[in-house]
Amino acid sequence: VRRPIEWDPTAKAPNYEAWMAEQVGDQADDLEEVASTMLDQIHPPSKGLLLYGPSRSGKSTFLRRMKEIAGADNTSAVTLHQLATDRFAPADIDGKVLNVAADLSSGHVEDLSVFKAVTGGDAIRAERKFGQPYSFVNRALFAFSANKVPSVGEDSRAYEERMKPF
Repeated sequence: VRRPIEWDPTAKAPNYEAWMAEQVGDQADDLEEVASTMLDQIHPPSKGLLLYGPSRSGKSTFLRRMKEIAGADNTSAVTLHQLATDRFAPADIDGKVLNVAADLSSGHVEDLSVFKAVTGGDAIRAERKFGQPYSFVNRALFAFSANKVPSVGEDSRAYEERMKPF
């Protein structure tokens, strides 16, 4: 996967670090650890991240930074709700390193089976409209934001283990 940035191991980012300290506080290292899993295509991300909180709290700003690092060609925009209801949605994440969906609806998500499969390293079935079905293993990190966390139809720990809230 080609990224639109050059690696500079000596680079400093004082503005970013100050912003992260202000917006995320003591969760900054953990948030960056989960976000950085999109950079490792050998070990697909096993967790998604969910940024939640009031408007103007930096959620979309952080997601935009992630998209800049991944690159537009390596990013999709499928919501948690679309994964549960749209049979064509999984095809959009195939070949991507990041799936970003900002401003999730607070509406209930009943079926989390596809989300659990894409974060569990399982092969999933996908199809494009009028195309032949095929299978693939997801490599994209799922990153969502919401003002209010949607309720889910899941009472096992599987969802909690696969979605990291910040």
